[in-house]
Amino acid sequence: MSDTGVPSQERYTIEGAGSGDLYAKPFLRDESSFYGNTELRNHYHLPGDANLRGYYGLGLVGAESVITNSFELFFNPPIKVLDIELAAFIDDGWVWGSKYTPGDEAFNGDYLFDAGLGLRLKKSILGKDFYLRIDAPFFVKDMSTDNKGIRFHNDKWLFSFSKGI
Repeated sequence: MSDTGVPSQERYTIEGAGSGDLYAKPFLRDESSFYGNTELRNHYHLPGDANLRGYYGLGLVGAESVITNSFELFFNPPIKVLDIELAAFIDDGWVWGSKYTPGDEAFNGDYLFDAGLGLRLKKSILGKDFYLRIDAPFFVKDMSTDNKGIRFHNDKWLFSFSKGI
């Protein structure tokens, strides 16, 4: 433990998996390793840690303590050609500790919330299942000092090759 608290590699990542889990996937090791497409890599979501999907890309350093929940409701339309799933989700939780710089203690039991819609596709090839998950967190609670409540966002989207949260 250092003077600034919990080491960054041990903090909880707010929006998804931590650095160790990202490094374990060769295509996520750094921003340029996602087949050379930095912009697309910034929209990739690897489930893990706090999993508050609406807070990706905000430069959060990782919190020391979190209590979070992800709730998803699924609907499988009867389409024979494609294994498709429609989803509605809510992610919420309380966060304590660092926000933008290690040790700033800017999170003090802050309640964060996001909700949105998702699409899940599955295809079996030679007995192996492949997944594509697309999520759009349309509603995200503002965490600025202005605290503007829950805001609508039509420009947030994430995708993943993992089945789900």
